[in-house]
Amino acid sequence: MADIDSQGRHIRTERALARLPRAGAFYSYHHDRGSLYKGPGIETIKQAAGFFGVSLSAAAIRYSQVGNFPVAVIMAHKGKVLWSSISELFPYQYIGKNYPVNGYSEADAFFARKEIDLSPHSVLEDSWFQNDSNFRKERHPLIEQCLPMPGYNSVLTVVWL
Repeated sequence: MADIDSQGRHIRTERALARLPRAGAFYSYHHDRGSLYKGPGIETIKQAAGFFGVSLSAAAIRYSQVGNFPVAVIMAHKGKVLWSSISELFPYQYIGKNYPVNGYSEADAFFARKEIDLSPHSVLEDSWFQNDSNFRKERHPLIEQCLPMPGYNSVLTVVWL
């Protein structure tokens, strides 16, 4: 993972984010295509990336920043969290960088066996949010969907309520 600036941000992703629209245009994109009602999974992020001509990472980050839905987007590389972007509406707000992917997440299957279930499925909060101050104070059923990126030895994960 080259092209990291002094603050740990991926330079190409930052450039792509600058090209993405703010909330109004992103909402229009979803509303016009009915995606708003399909949930915030990987397919919606892929469609947005294609429509706006940006990377999956950039689309996922903006998706979590401007949408009015509770979602967390996590990029794991070599079995550890590289970055995360979490909506203000999501009940948990912290995943530490370098947090190890654990066996409760489908992302772990990719790092352990290079095979992964691509469909959305239920997960425990323990999968990603054990270090959040709200962990165990609140209980929320979470849905997780992972997209393996074998060429980067990475997995992009979307978690929502």
